[in-house]
Amino acid sequence: MSGGHRARCEGVSDAGEDEVGFEELYAKAGENLEAVPRALLAAHPAVLSWLDRQPRPGGEAALVIGCGYGDDAEELCRRGFRVTAFDIAPTAIRRCRERFPGSEVEYRVADLFAVPAEWHPGFDLVVEIRTLGLAGRAWMSSSSSSSRSPPVGAVPSVSSISAR
Repeated sequence: MSGGHRARCEGVSDAGEDEVGFEELYAKAGENLEAVPRALLAAHPAVLSWLDRQPRPGGEAALVIGCGYGDDAEELCRRGFRVTAFDIAPTAIRRCRERFPGSEVEYRVADLFAVPAEWHPGFDLVVEIRTLGLAGRAWMSSSSSSSRSPPVGAVPSVSSISAR
């Protein structure tokens, strides 16, 4: 986002959680969306809190890492961002499209460690909530170009919102 916005959102660590593959987790949940741990089925409170303190965006590009069922992505879009949201689990992305038919969010299946080249040099806002805090921060830093300032505000292994 322009104007030097900076954010820092903190949450609770999910260390020690079962290491089932994400696709398996979403597939096993089937129609019972609440069976997925951490699935709030609403925008995360840290995202809402941060958005409530920001001026309305003017169509800036936002990326949601590990979007799950899409609630954070939809809230960002509703607030005026152009949103790309991805998850490694195809079932999660399919559910996003089912839950939000006609959404303006671009939902994609992608791997944090092999993102599409067109996503570089980056986005105006990057949101990562309890996905892989340290990995997300490393990716956000590596995706910045020299012509744009690097993202700020990542909180390791917790939740983060990073704005340019």
